[in-house]
Parts: sequence; C-alpha cells; structure tokens
Amino acid sequence: SIYNESMTDLEAKAYAVLKKNRVEGKDFVYTRPGGRYKEQFFWDSCFHAMVLRHFEPDIAKKELLTLFRVQEESGFGPHISFHVDPWMARLVWGKRASSGLIQPPIVAEAVWAVYEIDPDKQFLQEIYPKLVSYYHFVLTVRDHDRDHLFSYVHPWESGWDQSIEWEFAFRGRQGLTKQWRTRFWLMTLPYRRLGWDQQQIMKQAHFHVETVDGNALLSINLESLGRIAAVLGKKREAGEWADAAKRVAQ
Repeated sequence: SIYNESMTDLEAKAYAVLKKNRVEGKDFVYTRPGGRYKEQFFWDSCFHAMVLRHFEPDIAKKELLTLFRVQEESGFGPHISFHVDPWMARLVWGKRASSGLIQPPIVAEAVWAVYEIDPDKQFLQEIYPKLVSYYHFVLTVRDHDRDHLFSYVHPWESGWDQSIEWEFAFRGRQGLTKQWRTRFWLMTLPYRRLGWDQQQIMKQAHFHVETVDGNALLSINLESLGRIAAVLGKKREAGEWADAAKRVAQ
C-alpha cells in the first residue's frame, strides 16, 4: 500500500475503491466500474487514470495504454473493451472483443494529466501514435457533414445514456418510455447488421447528434494532443492539432 499519513480519509477510501476494482492480466491493467461490470469502459478509465496519477502513476499509464489494446485499424476506440471475457463481445455486440460504439473523446486530456504528474516522455512516445489514429477517426469518420463537429450515433456514446435529455431525438417515435432499455438495444441492431462498419453507420444512422458538451471536450482534448506533440518535438503536428481545436470551438 502507498497509504501515508498525509492522505486524507476521503482520498484513502477513494483509492481503496479503485484498487479493489482493478483487473490485471498478462498485458493489461484497468479499473472496472464495479458491481456486475467486469469490462473496461472508455471514459471511465480516463477518469480513473486522472485520479490514479496521484497515487500510482505507472498504473494510470498502463490503464490508458490498455484502452488501445483492441483499437481498430481505422483508429476506432470502443466504449467497452472485453479483455477478460471476449466471448461476451461476440455474443452481445457481434464483435471480436469490444463494443461498436464510442464514448466522449477525453483520452488525450487524461494522458496529459498523467504526464504533468509524472513527465515520462517514453510513455508519450508509446501512446501518441494511438492517440493520433483515434482523433483522426473522430475528426473524419465521425464528422460526416464536415462541419468540424463530430456526431454520436447512439445515446450511450454520450455518457448521458438513457437521460431524458434525449427525448427530443425520439419525437414521433413514442418518446422515451419505460421500455427505453429495449429500444436502445434495438438501435444497435442495424449497426450490427452493417458489421459495425463506421463509414456505413454514418451514412445510414437516423440518430446523428452533435452535442455541445461532446464537442467542447473534443476541442479541449485536441489542445492537449497539441501539447503532447510539442513535447515530442513534433512542432508542425502540434500546430495542426491546435488549429483543429480552434475549428471545433468556432
């Protein structure tokens, strides 16, 4: 344990919860949400890393690297990664080891937060290409109308899940009812029939929502990505990421 007398009681309890829910394997480490969930969730892990950096920065770095263990060639990073029971991904999502949806793109911010506490340049060098691929996916594939704003194609991607905020998107479709869970699962079926081809999903999805909070987070994270590029001596790329952040904000 790294517990010490300077740690407050609340901090100690928070750290204990994170450590209790840690999942470790041969080539992965992550913090599961707890309860019945055993999987790694994308933005949950980003938040976990932001906290763990104060206690175990090496674990925080490994958690963020684990996020990209099942990253696809397109750059797509899933909102759920099934490291322990990949058969569940095939059963529920029809994919090899992940879901077919994304979550708010806050990973660059998390990487930079960890680096600020533990300035490990080797860590940045290892994760930067994965970040580049991921944000390229968000900025291109998920920006179908080329207005510099990315879209969610399912409420679960937003982190708001089944919030009543989504009622506007279902007007004319009986609104959000007590059967929301079934309805939201049914929303994934056309995507599954497309083989989770993200390009085709963007062309055929009836749910296209460019949220203010999601794109504000994207802009902030592109700024963080620019800082990472600058630390690595990639001045041209740093400028390009900073410009992309401004376009999203505008």
